[in-house]
Amino acid sequence: MCINELKSKRRKNEVCTSSFSDPSKVDFLEYVFSNDEYPLGNLFSRELERQLKDSIEHLPKECKAVFKKNRFEHKKYNEIAVELNISINTVKYHMKNALAELNKELIFLLPLSIFFLPYI
Repeated sequence: MCINELKSKRRKNEVCTSSFSDPSKVDFLEYVFSNDEYPLGNLFSRELERQLKDSIEHLPKECKAVFKKNRFEHKKYNEIAVELNISINTVKYHMKNALAELNKELIFLLPLSIFFLPYI
């Protein structure tokens, strides 16, 4: 019974996600998000950016500094370590914590971003 239940749940999940790839829906969404008459794409993009900035600002000071240098200034871990006078392991620790915290705060946007970002 357990195996049948798991198979049933997997099928339900597959049906839900596969309905997003229906060509007629994809064409419609592509039109909606690429057409200036439908500002939904711009709205979603701005909201995603705002949520990301807010979440980054809520990170602890050291975490935020390391994360910004790595992701926005494109610095490598050893460069960040030298610049902030910390060890590479500390940089790795802060990046791991920053990514975990951002994941926790932004996880609710994942289904939307996977679905909408290709059209923005």
